[in-house]
Amino acid sequence: MSHRPNIDLATALDAFVATTPSPNITLTLGTNLFAGPVRPPGDGVPEQAVFANQTSGELIDTFRDSAPTRIATVQVRVRGNPDDFATAEALARDVWARIHNLSVTSVIGALPYMVVLNVDGEPNNLGQDEKEHWEFSINVEMTYDD
Repeated sequence: MSHRPNIDLATALDAFVATTPSPNITLTLGTNLFAGPVRPPGDGVPEQAVFANQTSGELIDTFRDSAPTRIATVQVRVRGNPDDFATAEALARDVWARIHNLSVTSVIGALPYMVVLNVDGEPNNLGQDEKEHWEFSINVEMTYDD
């Protein structure tokens, strides 16, 4: 495959946040923004963090002479600090807004993604985890030619 959707999305989000600051969002790839599944706090992972994990994909066109078109689904999980709903929700809403229609290119030099869209109209509140961190999910579809 020529694309790594979760890595590409996390990298693009990192670059976008760095060039367009917001009071609700401070993200740095490898510090509090990660490509991959949710990791517990500790060992270099802060309590408040964002994770982009590819959850599925769909091949939507194999009949053309050109490369097939694929839709990858990436779930972005936002974890807030313990017992701080307002800050976690503000971060999740800001991440949601920045992802929708985000211009994303492949980190390995493949064609850029044609469309990057949030599947839901707002972040999904997942409630609190066992350590009382508020968690939100943002489901993203990323369309590209392979």
